Amino acid sequence: MTDALPPRVDFNVKAFERLLNQKGLCFTWEKATICFCSREDGTSDPNCTACFGNGYLYFDPKDITVVVTTLKDTKAFGDLGEHGFWILGKVSITSPAKHNLSFKDRLTAKNSQITYSQLLFIGSKERLRYKALEVIFLASEAAVFKLGIDFEIVDGAIQFLPSKEPPAGTAVTIRYIANPSYIILEAIHEIRDTTLVPATFTRMPRNHIAELDYLHEVAI
Repeated sequence: MTDALPPRVDFNVKAFERLLNQKGLCFTWEKATICFCSREDGTSDPNCTACFGNGYLYFDPKDITVVVTTLKDTKAFGDLGEHGFWILGKVSITSPAKHNLSFKDRLTAKNSQITYSQLLFIGSKERLRYKALEVIFLASEAAVFKLGIDFEIVDGAIQFLPSKEPPAGTAVTIRYIANPSYIILEAIHEIRDTTLVPATFTRMPRNHIAELDYLHEVAI
């Protein structure tokens, strides 16, 4: 008779994270904290100049490498679909154990790109949601504006050239290329740890579900 335990299979955290660093994508991770304007009923000031009405402040930006997987259907996540889980615009994000991603944190792609469209009003305080990498189309009801002739892209923002800016209050539509941002919605494995042989407490990679930020704001 022996008290020896049978052989066991352990998760190789170091090997997994080496693979993650080789195959993952680079994102800028910003930590979230509740804004000062938040109220007892859970709402926030829509005119707040610190959080722009979303109720959260972001700080401590840091570039990290994560694995991103698109959620194409609900079958892979069991009963989530039966409870009204909204798949459009959501992704699964796996991060190294050393990064404590949390609810409402923001991840912005460094290299991956999306096409985004929005409406701006000349002279208002509105701004582009993302830094524009390339402008595909920019127009008012009366004119179509051309890069280098009517406007320039300055640090990701649209800057009209002298005498080319439309009158104050004019609605301008823009379609442009940008790096997308995602908001962490939930942690599938908030506590994902194990004990390896010999008895060594080891943190495991984390898995979260995130959503494109502009879709998240529509939903809340």
